Amino acid sequence: MDVDSDEEIALAGDEGQNSRQTRQDIMLLQTPRNRPDTPFRDSSSPVKITGSYVAIGVNFASYEGGNQQKICKVDKTLVCKGFWEYIDKVGRIHLPRRFGKTYNLDIIRLFFSSSLESVDILKIPDSVISNRLGELDMVQQCRRKREWLFDDSLLKADDPQFFERHFCKHPVVYISFASCKGPDFNDFLMGISNAIIKSFNGWTRDIQRSNIELSRDASKAKQRLDNFADIYEQFDFSPENIRSKTTLPIKIFEAFSELVYCHSSLPYILLLDEYDVPFITVYQSGWPTDLQKTALQVLKRLFGAMFKDNSLLEKGLMVGVFPISLGDLGSGANNYVDVTLVPTTRDEIKTSAALCGFPHSRGGNDALVDSFGFNSREVRSMAEISLSVNSAFGDHIDDVVSTMRKWYNGYHFDRFGGKYNPWSTCFYLKELGKNVQPSSLLSEEKVLTLISSRACNYWDKTGSPGLIETQMELYPSEFCELANRLLAEYSDYLNTDPFNDQPSRTVVHLPSAEFSLSRLAAGEFNADAFLKLALHAGYLTIRNSTAVGIPDGELQYVW
Repeated sequence: MDVDSDEEIALAGDEGQNSRQTRQDIMLLQTPRNRPDTPFRDSSSPVKITGSYVAIGVNFASYEGGNQQKICKVDKTLVCKGFWEYIDKVGRIHLPRRFGKTYNLDIIRLFFSSSLESVDILKIPDSVISNRLGELDMVQQCRRKREWLFDDSLLKADDPQFFERHFCKHPVVYISFASCKGPDFNDFLMGISNAIIKSFNGWTRDIQRSNIELSRDASKAKQRLDNFADIYEQFDFSPENIRSKTTLPIKIFEAFSELVYCHSSLPYILLLDEYDVPFITVYQSGWPTDLQKTALQVLKRLFGAMFKDNSLLEKGLMVGVFPISLGDLGSGANNYVDVTLVPTTRDEIKTSAALCGFPHSRGGNDALVDSFGFNSREVRSMAEISLSVNSAFGDHIDDVVSTMRKWYNGYHFDRFGGKYNPWSTCFYLKELGKNVQPSSLLSEEKVLTLISSRACNYWDKTGSPGLIETQMELYPSEFCELANRLLAEYSDYLNTDPFNDQPSRTVVHLPSAEFSLSRLAAGEFNADAFLKLALHAGYLTIRNSTAVGIPDGELQYVW
């Protein structure tokens, strides 16, 4: 079967629709590695690749000035349209680490923001925009460079009216809680305050560079914010004083929020990265119960100020790994829409299967969800472009793609299956690209050996599994038993005919309960809670509407 054939995956209007639907449901959730590629991927997903130099850890504005080959980037600009159309007020997205959360937030920020965003934009060389740079002021320079970033993008080509209507038209606040961790309560409180102040500093820097005079109300708001920042800088974060200043992060945020609104006279977009880190910090802290309650109260009030009681908010988006139940805190920040990238209930999975064959809408939920991870055509295009300069691999693209499929393909996001791990895919191509030698110097056996040997667990090496590691240490025998079941299921799965009605002999059932940090701390090994944890962390994926399993060869190695 041709996996890119719209005819094969079309559902509506075909004869034998019911049998085709059953066939699709099976294909969604079983992807043996001996197939030419995953059949469960919408073939109309838009694909655009620019550049040929594969780099690691880049953001959307990254530019390789010293290399004639531009950085290879997979165009995900439709995420802006998806965010705007699908998120009515506040949205929340969960994905494993290194799957494009921060990268896509960068795209959203740099597209919508009416600020200069000079920290990122001024790193782009002047040569990309004009030979007559002296005629442009700072605001014009940053605007031109951002236009250059989005020039010829999928978003601009697909919907020029949307582009013109929203490009650089909205105030945007970006805050990252990635560093809100530490062994002590004061580290926790300082981390949250630091994150907000860092965003404030970026905003005021852009205002100064714009040479725009603040309005009277904006000046008052800035003065209040400066006062709170001074209090923060001079505050003694000792244990005896710390509890008296638990309201400081909320006051800093509220003053910052007022400054942004007063300066722009418009409600703003709030992008919160790694929103779940402070909650996990509290959970893992080992602090006394009353101190944990105090920390959660701080988060309750802060998230309420950010997302519920914030009349100055246009739209908000939280991203993280784990779905923290904010409603359980009574935080009021429970007026959000969860964007289900990782379907974890039977109903969600069945809905995903039913929708798999419909054309990509190029907007709304499709544009938002499909912007995370790589699909098969994106991966093949990256391989062809990035390895085109290497004659040793030019005749072996199929072998390269086959290796990546075996090692890094197998995740399912909403109705889009067969997603590749983007971090490992890029790292593998980068490592492979280092072997630039004429084909005359390498035997075919040597080339195939290089293609195989460069595949390894790149994503797993980027960080500790954290909460998973804690469960492993607490319950080693129970974990080993579960790991052996998962490995047996994966081996069975690789050799299963997707159209055979016989179920796998070693099914690991999909847990029915929602993810909960408290269930992990129940004092005994909870297999359901652990499976949910591993599913959201990226160490498992859905197998079918009743089971989970190891997604790919990299995670088989890790387990």
